Amino acid sequence: MDELFSFLDANCDTVYYPEDISSDLPYILCAMPGLNLGGSQTVFAEILELLIDHTSYNYCIFSPDDGEYRDIFINMGCVVCIHPHILDNPDFRIAVRTYFHSAILNSFLTYPYLMLFVNTDTPVFWWIHEPLEHIISCNQTMPDPRLLSPNIHIYGVADHVDEAFYKLYNCHTEIMHIAIHDVSSDYPKSQTNERVVFLMPAAYTIIKGHDILINAISQLPDEFRSKCLFEFCGYQVPGSEEYYDKIISLSKRFDCINHLGQLSKQELYKYYAECDCVIAPSRVDTGPATVIEGMMFGKLAVVSDKTGVSKYINDCVNGFVFHDVDELLKRLLLIISDMEAMRPIAGRGHEIWREHFSPESILDILLNSGIF
Repeated sequence: MDELFSFLDANCDTVYYPEDISSDLPYILCAMPGLNLGGSQTVFAEILELLIDHTSYNYCIFSPDDGEYRDIFINMGCVVCIHPHILDNPDFRIAVRTYFHSAILNSFLTYPYLMLFVNTDTPVFWWIHEPLEHIISCNQTMPDPRLLSPNIHIYGVADHVDEAFYKLYNCHTEIMHIAIHDVSSDYPKSQTNERVVFLMPAAYTIIKGHDILINAISQLPDEFRSKCLFEFCGYQVPGSEEYYDKIISLSKRFDCINHLGQLSKQELYKYYAECDCVIAPSRVDTGPATVIEGMMFGKLAVVSDKTGVSKYINDCVNGFVFHDVDELLKRLLLIISDMEAMRPIAGRGHEIWREHFSPESILDILLNSGIF
């Protein structure tokens, strides 16, 4: 592996190495769109932890930008390479075929890496999270997936992805859901809430629907708003500053809204533990991972019918699903009226996580994907 490390040191802006590296194990290349605390990064970290526990490989992460997940991946034993233009390096094409056993491309945005592996013997696992709108935005520059070579295996994180590929290309993807490890025992609830606490962890971008939730909050009677607290957390997406400013401005009208800023993963886990409900009013979303994490903690899930996880939620049975602001408002009124009566519903929602999104539920798909 000395030759690989020499290449990385000479060609990447920054390379971070873990303290212990098993030099006799082959490497798998992992491409990421960034290392910030985003949804695709979160779910990939969960998958990577699963792979490290059940396979005998080293993992090398490539990202154009640095971020909070850099240290997380290093602590997991991965090499992390930061370089915004590594794909422009003609030697990189040769290097990836020489030094890597296989590749995992995380997110639709990593599609430029595909061209490094077309018509090679290197197995590639391309795991796509994004909804149709994102795929359409890249459609002019990506290769037609029907023309990719057999070594490239395409997986979608939810049915939304498969439906998008069929609509655009008349072809299907395999499905592999995200896997969320159970950390709830490490973050026990420490207090009894005097108010019903709703948590919305989401990046500040219009597709996440913060404004939809605030619209519903604005229609709550005063006596209901006094009995609840809505906590928002997430990072500001570059280019969405106007939307973020709008959300902050709208929120100032209500004492029951609190913006927590961007939280670390450990901080977010603590908020999951203390809240009553996790809410996702997304306009389009293949997950979201945050709701699944909430269900792992046994919290009540409240989601729009545009989310991928809504497929598994039977409204008023194991969670709540809504179509528009009026339906969301009705469900908020019901929950705030009697949160204790909602506990059994939350418990049944926890079983959705166990059956469809626990590590055990997707391990066989990973190990039989053709890249190991």
